[in-house]
Amino acid sequence: EAAYVYVGNYFGKVPAGKTPVIIYDDKQEMNNRFGMKDDQYVTGVYGAGIIKVLSPRSFLKKDEPLQVASYYGTMVHEYTHLMLEHVAAGNYTGWFNEGLAQYVEYSATGYEFLSDSSRVTNNLYSLADMDGGFERLEDKDRAYRAAFLSVRYIAEVYGEDKLKLIIHTLAAGRKTEQAIENVLLTDYAQFGAKWQMWLRNTK
Repeated sequence: EAAYVYVGNYFGKVPAGKTPVIIYDDKQEMNNRFGMKDDQYVTGVYGAGIIKVLSPRSFLKKDEPLQVASYYGTMVHEYTHLMLEHVAAGNYTGWFNEGLAQYVEYSATGYEFLSDSSRVTNNLYSLADMDGGFERLEDKDRAYRAAFLSVRYIAEVYGEDKLKLIIHTLAAGRKTEQAIENVLLTDYAQFGAKWQMWLRNTK
């Protein structure tokens, strides 16, 4: 419920009706359901208006207290996917969708997903790489990190109000490239180049 309130406040609205949430008891059950490999690990998935999450009890040690904060972050992340779909009806790129979900989770909890391959910012995929097929990029960690930092760049350099205006512009029917150009008043290629420069100064 706290995630519902936070994300609703961020978007300035909530969808009509209740949102179904399915909780899986263990990682294997969730992996089997979504056809993931044993070495893959996710704590949440959104699709078709339904949020599916892994119970935090499945990844905590026996005597470790329930980490409500980590569960809250997962719910914020997946609920952001739902809200963006509700507001913009799928009219956005894959990188913006994932980047926004990570950014709103970050703004709520301070959590950033990092792995060995995604820690070095000059090793991330470019905007052109992500636009060429975000879901098909081979290194998912690098792809997700690049998406997050793209949206964080907009929020930190241009302001949260501009990021939210991009969302509203997507809802009005503009494509991601057009929305960024119209709101940030910059050519899309220049946006990508400026983001790369910002990355070089970002830890």
